[in-house]
This record gives sequence, structure tokens and C-alpha cells, in this order.
Amino acid sequence: MIKKSTVIALSFMALIASGDQTEFKLLDNEYWWGGHSFKGRSMPYSAEKSFKDNLINNNAFNQTCGLLLSSKGRWLWNDEPFSFEFTNGVFKAKDNGNGKFVMGSASDATLRGAFREASKRFFPADGKMPDELLFTAPQWNTWVELTYNQNQKDIIAYAESIVKNGFKPGVLMVDDTWQHADGVWDFNFKRFPDPKAMCDKLHKIVFKLMLWVCPYVGLDTWEIRQELWTKEGCGCIRDKWGNLAVFHWWNGQSACVDFSSPMGQKWFAGKLDFLQKEYGVDGFKFDAGDMSAYAFKFKAHTPEGSTAHGQSKAYGEFGLRYSLNEYRTVWQLAGRPLAQRLQDKGNGWHDLKQCVSDILACGVMGYSFCCPDMIGGGQWTVFHGDAIKKVNFKVIARSAQMQALMPMMQFSLNPWRVMTKAEDKKYLDAISKAAKIRAKYADKILKLAKASAKTGEPIAAHMEYAFPGNGFEKIRDQWALGKDMIVAPVLSQSDAREVRLPSGTWRDDLGVCHTGPITLNLKKVPIDRLPYYEKVK
Repeated sequence: MIKKSTVIALSFMALIASGDQTEFKLLDNEYWWGGHSFKGRSMPYSAEKSFKDNLINNNAFNQTCGLLLSSKGRWLWNDEPFSFEFTNGVFKAKDNGNGKFVMGSASDATLRGAFREASKRFFPADGKMPDELLFTAPQWNTWVELTYNQNQKDIIAYAESIVKNGFKPGVLMVDDTWQHADGVWDFNFKRFPDPKAMCDKLHKIVFKLMLWVCPYVGLDTWEIRQELWTKEGCGCIRDKWGNLAVFHWWNGQSACVDFSSPMGQKWFAGKLDFLQKEYGVDGFKFDAGDMSAYAFKFKAHTPEGSTAHGQSKAYGEFGLRYSLNEYRTVWQLAGRPLAQRLQDKGNGWHDLKQCVSDILACGVMGYSFCCPDMIGGGQWTVFHGDAIKKVNFKVIARSAQMQALMPMMQFSLNPWRVMTKAEDKKYLDAISKAAKIRAKYADKILKLAKASAKTGEPIAAHMEYAFPGNGFEKIRDQWALGKDMIVAPVLSQSDAREVRLPSGTWRDDLGVCHTGPITLNLKKVPIDRLPYYEKVK
């Protein structure tokens, strides 16, 4: 079968194209990033180890982009999802049959050079960013504490306890089950007797309020029967026979809004706009939208919308209406003012390391406005019942430190609920100190976020991105916060870590100066210390 699309390449790429296959050899000591942010833990890809991935019908739970970037300044792009592999020093890729591979090389033959050129060509930053409060203060999510029992009384108590315990209020996200039902986007008045009063009270404490929403709509609802599935039109996704498509997801079986349809978009926007006007809700947490949910034959308003990646992208684009937003999974929306969050992690050391590597992958893929999940882990079952006895409080403290100098910082677990013994105070103090470090550098983080809105460049950047040519390609447990700060949190039970610094003089958090290039071996880092290094001018 001859592929309809063409392959564009520059001669130096030594590209081989046969049918729908694209292939080229890696350069000496060349490293690659991109595809799935969820695979940041496996990056960079190189000739040293084989790796395979598939973007077709697959967000891998998080941010995805048809982009690959090289430490030698080379880049590859495709508007459509594709599968790829690195094997024996050779790269091979195959798209879904509808795309076009575009490849090139930047004059600045570095990872940053490759990103800047690809960004300018395919996903230029539009100068906009999500709500500033997402960056300047910790975010607070009610999920771990209330799970499927979201209610007005406990949400207010949660907000008041934050301030009472000396933490700064910020964005408060009310999670799933605040609503009557999926798609019935109004408060459940049995749990929320006066939602307007709740919103007013939270605003008075200086919180902004976000509500959890999703693209799904209950099958036996007025909204389906009278608003989205009518003689005048259809705002829902249909199956291949034209009937209402039924989606199976973690909350059961539902219909799904067609976000390629003006009718579907208008309906959903009307529901959310009502919540803002009627109660004073400030924004929305957009959950779901995974490509895998749409991985079957279905019909939508447009041909593009009738694909898994088309629906995922359209759902993400919908959120651009709201400056206060959050997404967990998107396709091809790099450079846009959408707040991104990594998928729920557990309460383990490997989870902390994955948060760092995946956040760095987000940055180099153009998703710079990103949050590394909830502090201590977002798997709520870990923090309730007998399971709480096995929770590692040190992981929670180190998690707070890891997030303190990330683009965003999000709490969900109420640490003072579970850390009740005298010996737990050291962990509470460490968490409190991490929040204060965040406050100290909030202006710097906001400044970097504003710059990223114009340039698209990462807020938390790979060491190789910020300081090329130093052999930093494989470092994925420390990062650069701008050109003049390096953050190296402790991510292991041993309280030890290695820190690598480039040339220059770097003053650490204790006030000690180090002249680079140098490798520091930190041993027994105190539980309340976050190692970071500022360049002395």
C-alpha cells in the first residue's frame, strides 16, 4: 500500500522512506525526547537501549504530542499520532496513514535549539497563560480527603483548616460527586444546601474555586433525552450505526459530548457558564478525555472529530475558554494556556522520581504549565482505613519539597489529619517549610511562567536543555529553574543524592558556594532541607 501523504526531510537526515515507514540512523551520542510525557521516566531515548512507543489512540494517561527532539538539534513532527522505536541505533516510525512526517535540524544544534525551532513552526506560544494563582500559591484538591463524599460542610472545614495551620490559600479544587450526576452540572443540594454561600465564604478566605467536570453524560438523564439527543441535532458521539454511543469508564456507563459539534460545545459551555454566573465558581478541572476511551469506530460532527485524537484535542481546546483550568490528558496542545497535571501517583519513592522525570518531559514537549500530581500521591485508598498505617510520611515531606520549586504545587491529603504523633512533627515542619520556600520564590516562578507564555520554553527545564554540552543528557532527577537556579530534591529513603553543577559559582540553600563544573555527593540530607543552588553573578 502506498501512503497518501509524503515525507519531508532535509538531506542530512539520511532518511529512508518506504511506504508508510520512516527510518534514519542516530548520530553519535545523540539522545531524544518526546511523544508521551508519561514516558519521561524512560527518556532520553538513544542507541544504548531499545525502546518502543505508540501514540495512536493512546495518551498514556497524560500529555501527548507528535514531537520528538534531539540533543543534536534535530526534530521530528507529525500532526497525526504515530508509533516509533529506537533499536540498534536506528529510529523507525509509522503514522496512522493520514499524517506527514516533517523533519529538520536547528542551526543551534542542541535540545533547546530543536525545541525552539519546532515550537515556532508547529505550536507557537500565544502569549497567554492560565490563572496566575495556580503558580503563586499551593493548590488544594479535596479528592484524597473527601473522595466520593464531596459536601459543603467538609469542604469549608478543609479550607479553614488550611489557613488555621499556617498555609497560604490558593485555588481550591472540589472533585467528583459535587454534582447531581455526570452531565447534570449543578450542585447536589442534599450535600450542598447553599452553594452560593459556600462560594462566597471560600472567596472571603481568599480561595478561588474550581469544580471537577468530565465529558460524560448519564444515559438516563433529561440532558440526554431533551438537550443533546434531539430531532434538531445531536451534541453527543454516535456509534458506527448512528445510535447513541455508550462509553465504559471508571464511573460506569455514559454517553459522551461531541466536542467537534457546535451543539455539544454550546451545551457544555452553557452548563459551566451557569455555574460561574449563579454561584461564583471560578474555573474547572477537566478530567478524562483519554484517547483510549475513543478507540472504537464512532461518528462525530466532523471527520477529524470522528477520531480518538480529534476528540481528545477538541475537548482540550474547549478548556481555553476558562483561564482557571486543569487537564490531565491532552493531544497536540503544546504552547497553549492550559494547566496540566500528571496522573495519580502512589506513595512511594519511585513515584517521586517519576513525577520529576515526567514533568521535565512535559516541559520539553511544550506543556510548561504543569503540576506533578498531588503531594504524597493521589491514590486516595492509600490514606484511608488500615492502609494509612503503611503510609510513608517521609515520602510526603520529600514530595512537598519536590513540588515547592516546580511550576505548580498541589496538596490534597490533609497532612495534619494523618501526622498526629509527636514523632510526626518533623514531617509537618518539613512540609510547612517547603510551602514557605514556594512563597519565597513565587515571584520567580510567576516570572518564568509569563516568559513561557511568550516563548513556550519550559519553566522547569532539563539540565541538558538549560546547560548543553556538559554531559547532562541522562539527568532526570534535578532541573533548572531559569538559567540561574538548579533544584535537586532528595528522592530516596537514604536521604542522599548526587548533584551536578555546570560552570560558574553556585550558592546553595545553606549559603555555601560551589564552583563548577562539580559533582556534589550529599549524604544524610536533613528531612527539612530542599537542596537548591542559585548562581552568583
